[in-house]
This record gives sequence, C-alpha cells and structure tokens, in this order.
Amino acid sequence: MLFVRKSPQLNIEISNKIPLSTFSKLSISSWVKAKDPSTLVKLEVDATDIIVAIKAFNKKNKCSISLTHYVAAIMSKCLNKHNDLNRVLLRNRLYQRKNVSIFFAAFVKSKKWGTDLSGVTLYKCEDKSIVEISKEVEEKVLQLRRDQDPAMKAVRRLVKPIPNIFLSLYLKFFEFILYTLNWPLTLLGLPKDPFGSVLITSLGGFGFETVYAPIIPLSRTPFLVCIGKPHLKPWVVKQEIVPRNILTITFTIDHRLLHGVQGARPYRLFKRLFNNPDEILKKLPQNH
Repeated sequence: MLFVRKSPQLNIEISNKIPLSTFSKLSISSWVKAKDPSTLVKLEVDATDIIVAIKAFNKKNKCSISLTHYVAAIMSKCLNKHNDLNRVLLRNRLYQRKNVSIFFAAFVKSKKWGTDLSGVTLYKCEDKSIVEISKEVEEKVLQLRRDQDPAMKAVRRLVKPIPNIFLSLYLKFFEFILYTLNWPLTLLGLPKDPFGSVLITSLGGFGFETVYAPIIPLSRTPFLVCIGKPHLKPWVVKQEIVPRNILTITFTIDHRLLHGVQGARPYRLFKRLFNNPDEILKKLPQNH
C-alpha cells in the first residue's frame, strides 16, 4: 500500500514514480541513509571574466547578484533541462519532482541564539530569473537574521523542549511523516519540502578556497554544492600560462539517485553555462 495521496497537500510535489534499475535497487537497499553513498566531484572554473560581467550587470541594473546566485541559476537550468536529476527518494522508491527548488545555507548570528546555521528555500526556480533569485534570497535571509523567519521559529519551538538523548528518535518521527507518508507539517509552522532539489552553500566569504560538505541525511536532497573563494592561480589561456581568478565548486551527490552516465551531460551543460554569462545574466523585466 502506498501512502501518496492524490490530494495536492503533499510535503514534496511529485508526479510519476521512476522505474528502478538493478543498480538503483541494490544501492538503495545497501545504503540506508544519504550519509553513506556520497560521491564527491570537484570543478575548477576560470571566474575572471564572470566576476567582471557580474559587477557590470549589478552596476547597470542596480542589483546585487553574487557568484552564489550565479551558480544557483545555472543549477536550476541544469535540473530543469535534465529532469532525471530532479528526483527524490521516498520509501526506497524514486519519484520525479514537479519543480526545481533550491535551499541556500545561511549563517545566523544573534545575541539570543548565538551563531547558528540555517537557510532559506526558493521554489519553482525554473521560472525565475537570476535577478528574482537574488532578490528573494536577500529578502528571506534578512528576515532570517532579524529573527522574523516563521520556519526557523517553528524549528526552534519544536526542538527546544526535547532532551538531546531523545532528539534522534524525534527527528526520525518527523522524517517518517515528511518522507514516508509525504505529508507536509505546515500546521506546525514547517515549510513544505524544506531542503528542495539542491542545497547550495558558499564558504568563500570565510576564506575557504575549496570545501567539501556532507549531505544532510534528513534533507533527502541529492545534491549539495559548495562554492569556494576565487583565488589567483596559474591557468592556461590560449596555450599561455597566465594568472586567473579560479573558482572551485564541489558537488556532493547521493550516488543512489545519480551515477556517472547520468551526470555527464548536465556536468558539461553546467560548465558551458558558467562560461556564457549572457545566458544567465538576463536583463531586468519591466516590472522590476
């Protein structure tokens, strides 16, 4: 008996169930949690011209797009074009997601709560320009840092009274509701599909040039993207070695949902889009 209701009130909006290959069946059964089957990919890209293009675009359009927003817009296009990457694992079965949603990690510091790691989620990113992504992230992060984010308040309210010794069981209960029954917990103040299709974190601001991070088991997010700090490095340009601003992007991938053959084409698409800012840095719509 499956617990996916035909009602639109689902935690994650899914459509058809994906047939499992033999590899998928074995890997899903072998690796119970996403902490086990992580595959790590490192990509170094020349960001010299991209940084210049972003600065010029920001100045012209009076916005504040960053490399994080740039990478997010590219990921949205990749997942939308290659939707076999935009899937979720529920009850040891693969389901197709209906939309591309992106979680942006954010560090929060306050006198009341101290330093904490949280984030904001954007939904239906395939329909949003990079300008819209940038503005929405800024607004939500500002709300988060002002302690006005309802989702963060709900999480703290639900977690605070639980002793640490019981917290693991407590989280398993929520995991069962969210990802086995696929029911949202909006009545408790929690957002639907809180971690989205991909999780993006930028640690370049802290001085890290290369970072690898683990997938959060509770998230059911198959991709985690880490963006480092651009740094000068010898680079071959037109058969000459010159100093260029190199950006390191790492991908932590849930191998149960994706293998090398599936990832090859979107990987090439990501690199092509990164090096073609005109496809990402679209002009502001008239109503902005």
